[in-house]
Amino acid sequence: MKYTSASFTSAIMNAVPSITFLLALLTRMEHVKLKEVRSQAKVIGTLVTFGGAVLMGIYKGPGFNLFHSRTQQHHGGGGDPSSSHNHHQIAGALYIFMGCVALSSFYILQVNFLINNIV
Repeated sequence: MKYTSASFTSAIMNAVPSITFLLALLTRMEHVKLKEVRSQAKVIGTLVTFGGAVLMGIYKGPGFNLFHSRTQQHHGGGGDPSSSHNHHQIAGALYIFMGCVALSSFYILQVNFLINNIV
C-alpha cells in the first residue's frame, strides 16, 4: 500500500477489461475479424480503455525520474533517499500491473470453468 497512491491504483485498475480482452485473444476464446464492424469496435474500445487508464495513471500517479538530470548532484554518504523512493514507486506500479493481469486471468479461468461445467 505504501509503494503507490490510491488514485494511481484506481486509474490503472481501469485497464482490467483491456487486459482481459487481450488474454481472451491469446487463449483463442475471442475471435477478431478486422473487416467486421463489431471486431473493429472491440479493438478500438480496448485501445481507448487501455490508453485512458495509462493516461490517468501517468497524470495522477507519481512522477518517475527514470533519467538522471545533470542538475542532480551525488553526495557522498548513504545514497540518495529519493532514489529509494523512486524504486518503491516503480515496484508499486509493477505490483499493480501484476494484479491487473492476475484479475484478468481469474476472469478467463472462470469462463473456462463455467463453459465446461454448465454444458
